[in-house]
Amino acid sequence: LGVDCSGSMGDPAARLSYPVLAGAVMLLSALRAGSKVKVVLSGEPGSTIAMPGFSRDDSLAMRTLVNYLGTGFSFGIHRLAETFGADWSSTRPTHILVLSDHDMFSMLEQKQGKSTGWDVASAAVARCGGGATFLLQLSQSTRTRSAEQLARMKAIGWNVELVDSMDELVEFAR
Repeated sequence: LGVDCSGSMGDPAARLSYPVLAGAVMLLSALRAGSKVKVVLSGEPGSTIAMPGFSRDDSLAMRTLVNYLGTGFSFGIHRLAETFGADWSSTRPTHILVLSDHDMFSMLEQKQGKSTGWDVASAAVARCGGGATFLLQLSQSTRTRSAEQLARMKAIGWNVELVDSMDELVEFAR
């Protein structure tokens, strides 16, 4: 579970954070189903907080999820390479879920080393074995302007789910 924890996302200690609430619903559901989870918060460029690996420890997952960074402008898609890099191996399929907003498009275009965000996202979905979903809060006008990028997300193997407002993230999670 990758959660955008940039300056545009609310601090859960100060106000209701819909990305954190939706993330809690999804990770607790995964744990109840017998899965292991890994939570990564990212506000790039800037900071990240991540669980050290996949775990069934609900307390660790929730403690990680309710942190707040307030740095950068988006979830750092390049963080996926830290988990789903060339050395990734698992006996079970893993689903990647990234919660973010329109700034994800800028992050996908950024290059780190030789890899763009698109390269990292494509490699991660190919390696994880269980699919990947971008859950993005986008206005109707942003959806129209970003139609090509949304199609590209799907073309590299990602599911794309769109909501109009942050509170709709929770409806999706349910």
